[in-house]
Amino acid sequence: MRILIHLAHPAHYHLFKHVVNRLRDEHEVHISYNEKDVLEKLIDPEEVPVSWHRIRTGGERKGKWAFLGQFVRKELGFFRLAKRLRPDILVGTPIIIAHAGWLLGIPSVIVNEDDFDVISSSTAIGYPFASVIVAPRSCSPGKWGQKTVHYDGYHELAYLRSDYFKPDRSVVEDYLGSPERYFLLRFSSLSAHHDIGKSGISTELALDLVAILEKHGKVFVNSEKQLDPALEAYKLPVHPRDIHHVLYFADLYAGDSQTMAAEAAVLGTPSVRYNDFVGKLGYLAELEHSYQLTVGISTGDTQKLRQTVETIVSDIKERQNWRDRAMEMQADKDDVTAWLADFIVTYGSNPVEAKP
Repeated sequence: MRILIHLAHPAHYHLFKHVVNRLRDEHEVHISYNEKDVLEKLIDPEEVPVSWHRIRTGGERKGKWAFLGQFVRKELGFFRLAKRLRPDILVGTPIIIAHAGWLLGIPSVIVNEDDFDVISSSTAIGYPFASVIVAPRSCSPGKWGQKTVHYDGYHELAYLRSDYFKPDRSVVEDYLGSPERYFLLRFSSLSAHHDIGKSGISTELALDLVAILEKHGKVFVNSEKQLDPALEAYKLPVHPRDIHHVLYFADLYAGDSQTMAAEAAVLGTPSVRYNDFVGKLGYLAELEHSYQLTVGISTGDTQKLRQTVETIVSDIKERQNWRDRAMEMQADKDDVTAWLADFIVTYGSNPVEAKP
């Protein structure tokens, strides 16, 4: 079987890398990817030895018209690649695979983690053309329920489950030395289509968090957006490929990124997230309320954020309990890598025709 998988975000490289390595011995696998700074730094053809194809997007310029131009370039670039390769199945998170698949008569599998009403603009113009949608059981599919196949897990378990990820303290020490305690702050650019109009942590609030945390250990900042000069001294000097080792050994993660909040949660690192998506994403709500692995605080409640961070870092004895809860959660969940690989092969062999 010839399989084409498309990556649009750095986390998608992690999501699919072990899946691809399970598939490539028996199938011809191609991976396409959007021209994106951090994503291209992550890609390692030796780690995932298949055929790689770059889709040019026109860079990372901001604004409505720049976004529209980038979207069109992605659509055309992926369509041309799929037309040339003629795979048996298309797989990925972006809706462009659904459009190309429908036009070319190739089944498409959209792999999604967000509740569908949160990304309603994408679902409206993409999901009618998808053959099938794959999502965690905790994710609400809205009106697309009959087109959705659920598994019990999260994207982050496809690469951070203990079967696949082995934390290495020496990797952390190469970057950070040997701090007794350290904390990681993450600031997202909030520039994706579903982030439009959303807000997260301001510079003023970030500096407040730094002041709280510095009393307990070292503070490091990982950011997609340009940092204020007052925060530059805390910038984390780490390659994106090694960030999960740093995240695992951190004594706290706090930030406005959903993805890294979930990554910290499944690793058992105390996780605090602050943005406009709190309470709207099923998988993070499950991690918070069923497993007590993350704390969500809505924007505007800055005092609660400060108090929560202070409470968590002040109770050193509680640290191991987060790790124990993460292992209990992993034991409850599917092996997402194995599940996805099996589904791709099974569905690719017996596809259901998409009917927009």
